[in-house]
Amino acid sequence: MSFLAFPFFAFPAYFLSGAGAQRDVFQSADAIVSVVTFGAVIILFSVGFLANAVSMSAATLGVWRAERGEGGLSFASLLRDSLRYFGRILAVLLIINLSIGLVFTLFFLMVFVLTLVTIGMASIFLQPLILLVAPLSLLVLGVLESAQAAVIVDDMNALDAVKRGLNLVWENIWKYVLVTLIIYFGTSFIMSIFMMPLMAPFFVIPFFASSGKFDAQMMTLIMLGFMCLFFPLMTFFQSIIMTFMKSALFLTYLRLANPAKDIPVFVGAGSQKEI
Repeated sequence: MSFLAFPFFAFPAYFLSGAGAQRDVFQSADAIVSVVTFGAVIILFSVGFLANAVSMSAATLGVWRAERGEGGLSFASLLRDSLRYFGRILAVLLIINLSIGLVFTLFFLMVFVLTLVTIGMASIFLQPLILLVAPLSLLVLGVLESAQAAVIVDDMNALDAVKRGLNLVWENIWKYVLVTLIIYFGTSFIMSIFMMPLMAPFFVIPFFASSGKFDAQMMTLIMLGFMCLFFPLMTFFQSIIMTFMKSALFLTYLRLANPAKDIPVFVGAGSQKEI
């Protein structure tokens, strides 16, 4: 959905490319274009956020059904059955995103104020804290996925699910750090293998630009055509990677939240008891 915002960002540039008289004619339209562009971006962001909640509900439900080996796994059935969890998954996303957004806003505001007060000296001592943003983001992802799993597996409400996710990650923080790091670096490596060939044209452009036979209009058309191919492929590969990531973290939640249910205990030679 975020790709749909690109035309709205590019459209105002049309009014900047004309002569001075043309810019004067469209000067009053610039404000209208800016307002329309801002409104369109807000609408697309809202629609994308809602679509994200629907996709997360369907994907989490699909992983849960695949793990149990029951229920329909078709796209239509997952989309239809996940609607009962949509409100709670949406509430989980809002709680976590707004909370993390508030924490990061206050943190970087503190960094900005201390940097101004100390004439830049504070930024040097705060670098270790800034370096922790990446691993903390991975832990937040673990909390998010655990909360979604709690909504579907344990049928919790949004607030209780977030609390369950926080407690589970906190109690098993090093396990989640290890799992999320493996998933992050593994998926990033796999994604780079597929993306590097698609990024090749961007590396070739400077060589054409430095030559005397550079046709800007033709190169623009080629780049637009390439982007039409690049973004769908990137979306396809990214969806596979995100589904794998969700599956791994969902199974991590199942193993850590109810570890006793997954460990078979043998009693005697011929009997088996499952705790």
